[in-house]
Amino acid sequence: MDFLNESMDSLQTEPETIRILKKRKRELTTNLSIARKPWRAHGSFDLKLWSQAVKIERINLERSEVDRKISLGSFGGLEEEWKKTDEAKMILERIQAQAQTRKICENRVSQLENVLPRRSLRASFMKLFTTSTMGIAIKGTGNGNCDTSQQANFRTGMIKAYDARHSTQPWIWCPILGDFDEEENIQASHLFPYMNGQDTMDAIFGKTRPEELSSPRNGLLLSRRLERYFDAGKFAIVPDIPEAQKHVLASVKGWLNCEPREYRVKLIDPDWERRDEKVSRHHPITFGELDGRQLKFRSSFRPAARYLYFHYCVQMLRMCWQHSSQGKSSQAAAILQAEEGKLFWGTAGRYLPRNMLLALVEEMGHEYKFVLDGATRSRSDDDDLLLGVCARNIKARPSILAPGVFQPCSEDEVSGIEGEESDDE
Repeated sequence: MDFLNESMDSLQTEPETIRILKKRKRELTTNLSIARKPWRAHGSFDLKLWSQAVKIERINLERSEVDRKISLGSFGGLEEEWKKTDEAKMILERIQAQAQTRKICENRVSQLENVLPRRSLRASFMKLFTTSTMGIAIKGTGNGNCDTSQQANFRTGMIKAYDARHSTQPWIWCPILGDFDEEENIQASHLFPYMNGQDTMDAIFGKTRPEELSSPRNGLLLSRRLERYFDAGKFAIVPDIPEAQKHVLASVKGWLNCEPREYRVKLIDPDWERRDEKVSRHHPITFGELDGRQLKFRSSFRPAARYLYFHYCVQMLRMCWQHSSQGKSSQAAAILQAEEGKLFWGTAGRYLPRNMLLALVEEMGHEYKFVLDGATRSRSDDDDLLLGVCARNIKARPSILAPGVFQPCSEDEVSGIEGEESDDE
């Protein structure tokens, strides 16, 4: 069954239908746990393993489709209004991300069935599977989540590099707020997520010495609430080039040659439900008023532009998937097209590889070809790696919804599913 092309169900879903759907989700959750159990990391990424990965992603897709039906049937309003909600966007983009992962896995199966040379299965993509839960949810290998000591060191390094600590008070500086906030309210955020691993970072950006996965160059210190929405794709950080000069090559070169470089906030969700809410009780500015706001740093240190660019690419893909699910892919392109001429990140050899960006454009559509302005001339080992990582990050994003929105069953039932991992974490 093709879940992505299936027509939307009636909004007048009866409670009994909802109960049946929730029962089906419990069954799928159990099936997913059973399908994952035999598949722990081992030395051979063979046809059998990739075939099982396809099976697992098909179960994931069906479970997300059940989520869509439950959410739509429980909404109680017009379908077009439902599509504008954060809950709908989260479900629709997750379906697209899971479909992309399934497609990548199916391509691997096809390669092996046609007995292509071993080199066609690139080591970088294998590393992604063993350092994340992108497809078959292998556990106990690779990076996993950043442990407490690693996260503490990452945070400490950023506080020092950004000169973010107040001299007398227990406060830390947030560059988006341009103000101090309580220390416990400041989050150390990775731009290229730690869960993807250093090997995957090297495969995409090239090796650096020292390694930068847990470097301050790969992070920002943000107020916890801002970090939550930054990670959920509501806004991105882009070069601060004046609107009137965005197509002037001299202005772009000037930004590239400027030290330190300046950045600003770019809101990328026009239907965001919280645009008119205040960022915090201490700051009168609303989320909508963040658009165009310049980041203010206390030192000359800045995050590496290539990692901000990676984060921006993830958000572009997310926006494309959200709007294409609504039949409005051109709307997403129009929003992002305003940034054309600004996608010059880092120095020569520090952009994303061209073949990886081409795969991204092929998925999003030709109207997104402007992302190629940020491409290097170099070619990476695996065309699908960037797209796979983007899909993985979108699936693994923290929920910005109320707890329990996607709860598949009771707590007792959940605890009885050994090794089950919440896709909503």
